[in-house]
Amino acid sequence: MRTAAFATAFTYAGRRLTRLEIGIYSAVGAILFAVFADRALDYMEWAERTAMYTTLSVVASSVNARVAADMLQGSGSAAGRHTGRNPFALAGTTPPFFLGDLGSRELGSLERPAWVFDGQRGEVVYLPRIRRALRTEDPAGALRFRLVPHPSGLGYLLVPTSRYEWQVLP
Repeated sequence: MRTAAFATAFTYAGRRLTRLEIGIYSAVGAILFAVFADRALDYMEWAERTAMYTTLSVVASSVNARVAADMLQGSGSAAGRHTGRNPFALAGTTPPFFLGDLGSRELGSLERPAWVFDGQRGEVVYLPRIRRALRTEDPAGALRFRLVPHPSGLGYLLVPTSRYEWQVLP
């Protein structure tokens, strides 16, 4: 009795699979892989959105800690003095993928993901790598934020300067 090299790979209940069965199993496997890949991209985008919000929160907290430290040392500045300034420079830190001042570069020429500061407009710009669920007014798909005084008069906030919606997972 002679057996093929991989006879067990294509047998079911003691018989070889037909081409139709192999095709159906392959199609089902491909569909399952596509659904898994789509879902994995959703989770990757969700993680990127969460990282962006975390970075904005940490930078705003760092700026507020710096302002509070200046106030405690008696060298506090007038409220709103830092509006439109680079919050990364004020905080004394930079996030991963920070490319510095935008200058004369075009947003489309930058490798994503990227954080840049647009000195002409006084805005922090974030260019997300995965943006399938992002809806923004910016043609480059960029998210822009400006450092503004907190409404209470104590500290600063990073607020979006253009409308956007980033609903990744239902």
